[in-house]
Amino acid sequence: MAKEVELYHETIGQGFPLVVIHGWASDGLSYLFQFPLAYHYRLILPDLRGHGRSPKPQTECTAEILASDISRLLEKLAVEKAIICGGSLGGAVALQFALDYPQKVEALILVNTASTLSSIQEFFNGCIAVLSSPNPVEMLKQMVSSLPGMEEFSKSPVGSMYMESSIERLQQIEPKSLLEVTKGMERFDVTDRLSEIKAPTLIIAGEKDSILPPSLSEEMYKRIAGSEYVTISTEHGTPFARPDEFNRVVRNYLKKIGY
Repeated sequence: MAKEVELYHETIGQGFPLVVIHGWASDGLSYLFQFPLAYHYRLILPDLRGHGRSPKPQTECTAEILASDISRLLEKLAVEKAIICGGSLGGAVALQFALDYPQKVEALILVNTASTLSSIQEFFNGCIAVLSSPNPVEMLKQMVSSLPGMEEFSKSPVGSMYMESSIERLQQIEPKSLLEVTKGMERFDVTDRLSEIKAPTLIIAGEKDSILPPSLSEEMYKRIAGSEYVTISTEHGTPFARPDEFNRVVRNYLKKIGY
């Protein structure tokens, strides 16, 4: 059994709880461009185990374990139900959470993600090679800097500042812990369970996403009854590349369903 951990988190704003789960090798503060949503919701931004300022146990990790961490965090915060949003790896965790704790999910927002990560085996192989290397943090910085769309994003003053901050925070990574998370998520596949999801669901894809392409989002849209599907003209990392449009899409959807 995995060791229980207490997640580091930031909370900002008031209103109905909106949990935003970050992607691989990132942390809750990566969603700083979503802070304007705190005018309407209580934003809860956790650092997943193995990331940011949360504990970094060097033991086997799975999507189920990451989802259980989020569940315990909500219990600690006395949050009975929340809107659960996740991007990339965080979207996979959000999906697992919705399946394992449906009674805690008021609505679900899935961004740049998929119900199975088997299609990005080459990407996982690269991540595992980097984390197993003699100088993993420096190689991780190079890898993150060269992700699709990052060069263009970094050309703007705000994008450059954001990337500098993100790369600097990679110093918090414990490679062996992140490696266990990576190996666990490599096996993630809940495609056959998508029909179990009953919460209102918004799926957002990047039109140019070359890591988790829109076809994977379309598959989720077909299988989750009543879900809505939106594309935004970005690569992977839609909330950061087009925060204005992303925040507007999220806000309009949540207003539509009564939040």
